[in-house]
Amino acid sequence: MCPKKDAETPYPWKIMKYLFQFTLIALFYYAGELLNALIPLPIPAAVYGLVLLFTALATGVLELQHVEGAADLCGDNVHNHRRDGPYGTGTGTAEEAH
Repeated sequence: MCPKKDAETPYPWKIMKYLFQFTLIALFYYAGELLNALIPLPIPAAVYGLVLLFTALATGVLELQHVEGAADLCGDNVHNHRRDGPYGTGTGTAEEAH
């Protein structure tokens, strides 16, 4: 479904790969939104989506390579924000800003 991972992949295919992967992740998120609307429990829709995504990965319905690049990209952004913080250094606490 996705092009193979290698350093020689042309740039347009990399963009399409990430769009495809983000679309898959978004589909699981919106499936979680649907479950949240149908099941009257105080559980966030994103948690439903994550459980659905985990189940699909664990059962082999979805292969890791189909979402790995986009997930890594999201994880790198979260990690950099936590490391840099909103003030550019440290953990981002208000005490460090002074």
